[in-house]
Amino acid sequence: MKNSVKFYNFFCRELLGFETLHIMDEHAMWFRYGATAIGISPGTTVQHHKFNPGLHHLAFNLDNRAQVDEAYIKITKFYADNEGVDLGRILDAPAEYPYMPDGIKLELVYTPAEAYLADVPPETHLASN
Repeated sequence: MKNSVKFYNFFCRELLGFETLHIMDEHAMWFRYGATAIGISPGTTVQHHKFNPGLHHLAFNLDNRAQVDEAYIKITKFYADNEGVDLGRILDAPAEYPYMPDGIKLELVYTPAEAYLADVPPETHLASN
């Protein structure tokens, strides 16, 4: 739990702008006003298989590509500065999604608004009405 709290405290606060709600021995939680809360607690010691029920991965959409690139640099530095926190192995090669301390894949992505509207006729876009 100690390494998980260290990682998620970094991830939630430094990369996502969350605030710490509480950190205790058996539970930790971070939140963002009006948005989301993330909590962690110890689970089973059995390795989770990606086809079993449960959380496989969690994705966060960032505002622009520069934020994704900046997050990559911060994550790389975090692991260099915290030897006790294991990055784990790469999942879904050739895409580089590392397992985080608890075996969960966390994605930081940027999807331009145009990508959401690619197959929608322009006359139906909200901005054109």
